[in-house]
Amino acid sequence: MSDAAFAELLSAVDADAAPAPGPTSDAGARGLPEHLMRVRVEVEILLGHLRMPLSQVADLREGAVLALDRKLGDLVDVAVNGRVVARGEVVAREAAPDRLGVVIRELTAAAAPRRAGA
Repeated sequence: MSDAAFAELLSAVDADAAPAPGPTSDAGARGLPEHLMRVRVEVEILLGHLRMPLSQVADLREGAVLALDRKLGDLVDVAVNGRVVARGEVVAREAAPDRLGVVIRELTAAAAPRRAGA
């Protein structure tokens, strides 16, 4: 991750985010100060989106299936505090094949706001 991309990631962190419990070191990952290593951020994997008429939304019931525009192997956006910071590949986890994961494939040069409707 470039220094500029990392600085942009840090700027996306809310100033009042609650610290995470757990041990950290003085020289944290990528040179972050210890107090920043405990800041919690919201990480979202933007798996897909769809558009449908409001009449269909109103007819949704428990058990309804909504087909997304993604499948295993597709790239998805990874957002931190609402800012896209990476793209990753949707994979089935080896240890639990019925569970999905995301392998980071690229970091964005500059954190961008997430797409509307995603």
